[in-house]
Amino acid sequence: MSKDVNKFLNEMIKYDLYGGIILSLILSITVNTKFSIIYFLGIIVSLANFFIGGKIMKNMLEKKRGGMLFPISGLIRILIIVGIAVLFMSKLINLIAYITGYISHFVFLTIYWVKSEKGSD
Repeated sequence: MSKDVNKFLNEMIKYDLYGGIILSLILSITVNTKFSIIYFLGIIVSLANFFIGGKIMKNMLEKKRGGMLFPISGLIRILIIVGIAVLFMSKLINLIAYITGYISHFVFLTIYWVKSEKGSD
């Protein structure tokens, strides 16, 4: 199971970085550079949150201990995400860029899942 989790996390890093860079370049051309940088920051924050959560969950399942670590780390990760979002509250367009970037991770996650799904044989 450990190899599967590591493979999945590494694949998601690739999807998020490649997709995020491509979309950020498109946004820098169509909107502006600041918007695209904030958008990409949202992707990076979401990816880091996903990666840390995945590693903590993997360690928790393998060692069968640390049950309180996951909820506590979840709360800390949420506070960090919201704390970063608060920095962009002065301009709605910046907040939209950050949230859109954050949500893009889940779009890439869905694309990965659909692309790698073998179906029910």
